[in-house]
Amino acid sequence: MDIKISVIIPVYNMEKYLGQCLESVLGQTLSGIQIICIDDGSTDNTHMILENYRSKYLNISVLYQNRKGAGDARNKGLEHARGEFVAFMDSDDYYASNDVLEVLYNYAVLYGVKAVGGNLLRDLEGKITNRKGELFQNCVFEQDAVINFSDYQFCWGYTCFIFNREMLRQNNIVFPPYIRGQDPPFMLMALSHADKIGIVAKDIYVARAFDKKVKYNSINIINDIARCLYDIITFSIKHNYIKLLETGIQELERWKIYFFLHLICGNISLQNILQKLNEKIVNSKYKKSDGYYIDMSINDIKIYIEKYLQKIDSYIRRMNEYKEIIVYGAGQVGKSVYDMIDYRCPEKFLGFAVSDRAPGGTARGKEICCIDKFLEKRKSALVIIAGMPNISGQMVKKAKELGFENKLVIDEEIIDLENFKQVDDKFAVY
Repeated sequence: MDIKISVIIPVYNMEKYLGQCLESVLGQTLSGIQIICIDDGSTDNTHMILENYRSKYLNISVLYQNRKGAGDARNKGLEHARGEFVAFMDSDDYYASNDVLEVLYNYAVLYGVKAVGGNLLRDLEGKITNRKGELFQNCVFEQDAVINFSDYQFCWGYTCFIFNREMLRQNNIVFPPYIRGQDPPFMLMALSHADKIGIVAKDIYVARAFDKKVKYNSINIINDIARCLYDIITFSIKHNYIKLLETGIQELERWKIYFFLHLICGNISLQNILQKLNEKIVNSKYKKSDGYYIDMSINDIKIYIEKYLQKIDSYIRRMNEYKEIIVYGAGQVGKSVYDMIDYRCPEKFLGFAVSDRAPGGTARGKEICCIDKFLEKRKSALVIIAGMPNISGQMVKKAKELGFENKLVIDEEIIDLENFKQVDDKFAVY
């Protein structure tokens, strides 16, 4: 049987969700699917689950390696892939419907394109939503099309795509040896070599959102994130991709405080990466954007950190004025606010609130409730409006309409610097 698509799935300690992931591939209507699972040194029951599936299905193969990371595992899968196209999954995710691979493959054949993709969804404790955030709005498509990569200029959401395997092989396109941030450089190279990209207005891939903390105090992790951004920004400059460059600079801004903390802690490797990136930008024709800060001196960085500490201290002083605190917002900003409260005054935390009348789910193990649930506290409690700038204004308006009198707006993910300590962890997810 001809293999149309090889689905490559790195796996590490995912016994809870692995079955759903594999079933979503096995249930696909497309014939000729090869499934390659790479166990990256799991210590739970992943091995038994994989071997059970392999014994039942001839199209499933299982490879093993000793904790080398997802990127290395995907490269190993590529070496064993035999399909005309390849797709990549994370072992806790699943396809949105049984016909997604058939739709993607048929579109690729019909229009003769080397890459085809569709919509990315998010599963937050069983609640399915579109990934329409500031970054992932580019992973939501409203109509079928064949477009040029020079028009698309985006390199996130690679699991929503299938890629021509021969194109990858001929151009030696593999995942870079990064622990984090290896996906965008791979997708960037793949889509730029494909040139013509097929887009289908169909929900393709469901990414499960975990409430997990990543230790960005890890030297290895933060350096790999910097390398990822270096790859994206320098590629954008080389090919005159202004839209992608602006996205890369926005992502650079997102990591600003973490980069600064590592730099003042003496992370020389990070300093070298950012210096090289600075040279690339300086030697280009592009002017500095609002997010461009990597030429700052260590002294200027220390001043910035001192001001940041003062801002955090002002938040803490405001919290100390109240006996009860509601965190309005359960995203990354809200969770970071909760972490600070939990460390300093956990007894004051009343709960997470959102505008949705039936939110469901949890954040940091705490129930997420509708803001209406806390109306009886609108005169006494402090409501911390914790959301990114693009949504915090709406939240302020909502809280005011509901009559909450004591409000504090925090519109960026915050770090409690007193707890920051640089570590060498390689796999620092907890």
